[in-house]
Amino acid sequence: MIRLPRDDQKTLWEYTAAALLLVVFLAVAGLSLWPAGKLVVVLRLAKGYAFFWVILAGTWWLLTLLQRMFRIESDPPSSAYVFTNLGLSAFLAAGWSAFAALVVGSFLAGATTGLTVVLQLVGFLSSLVASVIAGAFYQGTLYKMANGPLALISYIIFADWPALARAIYGWFFSLFGAG
Repeated sequence: MIRLPRDDQKTLWEYTAAALLLVVFLAVAGLSLWPAGKLVVVLRLAKGYAFFWVILAGTWWLLTLLQRMFRIESDPPSSAYVFTNLGLSAFLAAGWSAFAALVVGSFLAGATTGLTVVLQLVGFLSSLVASVIAGAFYQGTLYKMANGPLALISYIIFADWPALARAIYGWFFSLFGAG
């Protein structure tokens, strides 16, 4: 059996836990929306999550490379290290909230009050799941404490003002045919 160093075991656990939470969330959301014929919402969110994982991994790798190139200290973490990680992870967490709000919003027309509540709850919780996924890449306590509430508040704001979501993140979503 291969033994990973302690930090690598923690990182592997974070990725595994985030992936399991995602699968459970998508299953519960699918079971909640299936009777109403809105399973396509979950499929669009699943496609978005696939992009989200790739974008998180790519931007995390690129930021790590830039931090090394500019010799930004990670141990102990310098202010520049903390602020660049916090800024990028927050931007990505809020970006997911914008995406989720736009996806959910596109299915609200003609929905009953009960279905509207379920759809909004799915979008809201998807933002929390996205912040957990971001926490697997940005593992510091500060990032997790900031990004969870930020993702939830962002979802509420973007659900109320979808034009703001499109103004800030729409250019990016159009690159992938999303949103």
